[in-house]
Amino acid sequence: MQHTPQSPITVEEAAEYLHISVGYLYRLTSESKIPHFKSRGGKLVYFQIEDLNAWAFGHRVATDEEIEQEAATRVVLAKRSRQDRRAAQ
Repeated sequence: MQHTPQSPITVEEAAEYLHISVGYLYRLTSESKIPHFKSRGGKLVYFQIEDLNAWAFGHRVATDEEIEQEAATRVVLAKRSRQDRRAAQ
C-alpha cells in the first residue's frame, strides 16, 4: 500500500520504515520520545511518515567542515560587533 506523508501507518509499518523493532518503537511511544497518535480508546497507535522523517532526521550531526565554517563566521561577526561598539563610543 502506498502512503502519503500524512496518511496513518501502523506500529508494524512504522518499525519497518525506521528499521527498528516493534518493541523498541512501543518503548519510544510510552516514553513520549517519538510523535504518534492513539485511537480514542488508547489501544491503537498510529504514525505519520512526515513525523517519522522529522524525528529520524531531526538530530543531524554537522561535519567538521561545517563546524569550522560556523566558528569562523562567529569570529568574524564578533570582531565586527566589537569594532561597531568602539566606533559608537
